[in-house]
Amino acid sequence: FLLNPPTDRIQHQYAHCWRCKQPIVYRATPQWFIAMDHAQLRTRALAEIDRTTWVPGWGHDRIYAMIENRPDWVLSRQRLWGTPIPTFYCGACGTAHAEADTMDHVAAIFEREGADAWWTRPVTELVPPGTACKQCGAGAEQLVREKDIVDVWFESGVSWLAMAARDPEHKNIDLYLEGSDQHRGWFHSSLLAGVGVQGKAPYRQVITHGFVLDEHGQPYSKSSIERAKAEGKKTSYIEPDSVIKKSGAELFRLWVGATEFRSDITYSQTILDGLSEWYRKLRNTARFLLGNLNDFDPDRYGRADFEGGGGSGAGSSTGSDTARATFAGIDRYLLARLDVVVARTRQAYEAYELHLVHRLLVEFVTVDLSALYSDVTKDRLYCHAADAAPRRAAQVVLYECLRALATIAAPILCFTAEDIWSHMPHRAGDPDSVHLAEFPPAVDDAEAVDVLLQFTKLLTWRERVNKALEPFRAAGHKSTDARVTLHHAASDPQLTAYRDELADLFLVSDVQLVAGAGEHLVVELHPGARCERCRKHFDTLAADPNDVCFRCAEALRAING
Repeated sequence: FLLNPPTDRIQHQYAHCWRCKQPIVYRATPQWFIAMDHAQLRTRALAEIDRTTWVPGWGHDRIYAMIENRPDWVLSRQRLWGTPIPTFYCGACGTAHAEADTMDHVAAIFEREGADAWWTRPVTELVPPGTACKQCGAGAEQLVREKDIVDVWFESGVSWLAMAARDPEHKNIDLYLEGSDQHRGWFHSSLLAGVGVQGKAPYRQVITHGFVLDEHGQPYSKSSIERAKAEGKKTSYIEPDSVIKKSGAELFRLWVGATEFRSDITYSQTILDGLSEWYRKLRNTARFLLGNLNDFDPDRYGRADFEGGGGSGAGSSTGSDTARATFAGIDRYLLARLDVVVARTRQAYEAYELHLVHRLLVEFVTVDLSALYSDVTKDRLYCHAADAAPRRAAQVVLYECLRALATIAAPILCFTAEDIWSHMPHRAGDPDSVHLAEFPPAVDDAEAVDVLLQFTKLLTWRERVNKALEPFRAAGHKSTDARVTLHHAASDPQLTAYRDELADLFLVSDVQLVAGAGEHLVVELHPGARCERCRKHFDTLAADPNDVCFRCAEALRAING
């Protein structure tokens, strides 16, 4: 600057008001402060940061650096409206008075009359009787009330005290949740107020969420949206009311649950449309499960009845063979997948990773439950006799899945889960609401993982068979018209172990196994007769005028009595 001519204009940075954008005028004025290093406030606050759980973890480092390096807290503000600072000045000598007994006296008045009493009552009534200036001895009539108000962040920082007063047994708040800007705001002021008042942080956990952005990654601005509307321009912002009217409020809950909220959150029509499609899939799957559980009694048939080959529930019900029945391989596979999903969703909820819960549900419902299990078991559910053991076993699996689906989804899709719960069969003692039901119990998923590993080879074969069936179907045939011959390695135990279940798993009429050196498969038209009820082909049909297989003939006899 010293080397420039007097007429030169120099561009430099200068602080401006964030609201009105005008240059800031700095003035040195008296203020009230909270000293950060008095009574080791800073040191104790830093220790409490270490004791608190921060989600995401970088929140710890951010607020730690702020507390470690911050100056004293300026507590006073020069505003015309707010909570007054209950201090006085001596009109005779100018001494400031901030005694505890005076503040307690003012607090009692505020509790009865509100903070307006600070301005409506005379000063002599705002101080305890006999109050005088400790410096010069002037009486209360010469005291002048403080005109500054307390920092609004201090007010928000002591909000937890109101909850503690209501419920003294729970003085510490379980969780604080706000945006990432609150590390220097609410989280910050609450921490200092808590340490100052009770010697510890007022919260056990703090979660930070990101900000809502448009599809281009730009933050939504209320002023820019209003300006665009006034100018008749289109914006990417979607009014929540329009979404609710079109798709329901559950879609918004799903949007929040599906998002990694710890980062900035994208809000756009494209995302809402994708979630709407998934939500429709979820409801359709739930409807399928409910429809196939119409005649199911969960107190009569349970998982234990089929896992070990018998039990009191199914075995004592009717003359059926459920007492000797066990789950099919695909049943065990889906229950193992369910156990893994339950274990991982519990972990995700405990870590506040709602997006992982959503991802696990999407994968389980669309891939395992809908595309695989429902496809494989429709024949069992529709064509077996109502009380046949294979059908009841499938119903047990569907019931376990539906019950878990309702309880897992309840924290996010609260009304959808309640809708499912209100229409599904119940066990004795179940509560009326899903929100009062126990979450699915945690299990050791190590055994489940073993089952999944064993069954993976079969699913690989299923994919290969399905691919080989494509030209067969393109020629005008159905999958149930096919006989598949699998040439496999002699060392492949899974195929031989599940020999009797392969046709159902591959959705064909018959599977022949040929052990050899190589692996390949042959698809051909089944030469046998077709059952007119289940549409499968068999070498021999039952002696029945309806031209049906033995299984379907038995089912028809049960139906006709």
